[in-house]
Amino acid sequence: MLISALAFLLTLVGDAGSTTSLVLLVAAAIPLDFGVQGNVVLDYRALFILGAEYRSRLNGLYMATFFLAGAAGSGLGAWAFARGGWELASCIGLALPALALIYFATEHRGV
Repeated sequence: MLISALAFLLTLVGDAGSTTSLVLLVAAAIPLDFGVQGNVVLDYRALFILGAEYRSRLNGLYMATFFLAGAAGSGLGAWAFARGGWELASCIGLALPALALIYFATEHRGV
């Protein structure tokens, strides 16, 4: 989540429409994808630790939630870009994984 947030931070560097901005956008795509895929792998690890009787139901729920969140994020990103351009869309892209990281860090774990 931190890698994904920092990737969006990288896209805010440089003047809008400049070559530097474009290069940084392309460079940010790599850590962004790495962060998202790493999160998916860790989520699947948590699912497969559970017993076989829970896995299939939770996998279906996870994939449905993943799809719905992706669709909502696409809609939010399109709205943000239409309202405030790349800067607003990138700030929201930075804020969402940062909020998820804060939630994860402060979540109560019953051990």
